[in-house]
Amino acid sequence: MNPTRPHTATAATGAASTVLTGWTVLFDWNGTLVDDLPRSHLAACAVLESRGMPTIPLTQFRDRFRLPLSALFADLGVPHRVCAAAEAQWNALITGLPVTLRTGALDMLTVLAHYGAASGVISAAATEAVTPDLHATGTGDLFNVVVGGIADKAVALRWFTAHRSAHRSSPRVAYVGDPEHDMSSARRTGALVIGITGGYRPAQALREAGAQHLITDLIQIPELLSATETSRPAPVTRS
Repeated sequence: MNPTRPHTATAATGAASTVLTGWTVLFDWNGTLVDDLPRSHLAACAVLESRGMPTIPLTQFRDRFRLPLSALFADLGVPHRVCAAAEAQWNALITGLPVTLRTGALDMLTVLAHYGAASGVISAAATEAVTPDLHATGTGDLFNVVVGGIADKAVALRWFTAHRSAHRSSPRVAYVGDPEHDMSSARRTGALVIGITGGYRPAQALREAGAQHLITDLIQIPELLSATETSRPAPVTRS
């Protein structure tokens, strides 16, 4: 990985280089790094239509969106016995639809890579659904790791935190996402939890689910991490 120095991003400064080196930043994919609520809705409607079920408007889909995806389909009326199949169908359908990066995503990822921060994707969507998006957006080389099919992000986050602890005396892990499920899962691990608005869920829902910071643009992340150089998230009691 040898990204060029960004020219349009201004959040990272020379002082940030040492700060960002100590961070591992893990991202949700759908709705966080890519602006894909409409295509997610189209794929979900196709799943429902294939089963002879009524579709729902985009606004209702956003209001009812939840993880894991099998739970979403159960909530939409798909019989429990075939919810896993519905989720697999959604993963297959979404790969055939166009994908667009969210504002600031490429600049932000380039800044993190340039200044030595590790970054990765932990997605509830299957790896085979995320991989084509990485190729289409040209971002694959900017991530140290990409893991799909993770229903409970806390499991993956705890592994990354333990891995960082084995190599650093003071590991710093941040998670960036937009569903409430991700916010609450990440908060239980002690990671710095950053919610991004404008995706699948509203700001208030993210805050109530445990987001410690809310951002509107991904390019805010380097500056936010720099500002928390000497502060660590307060320990959270695990349920």
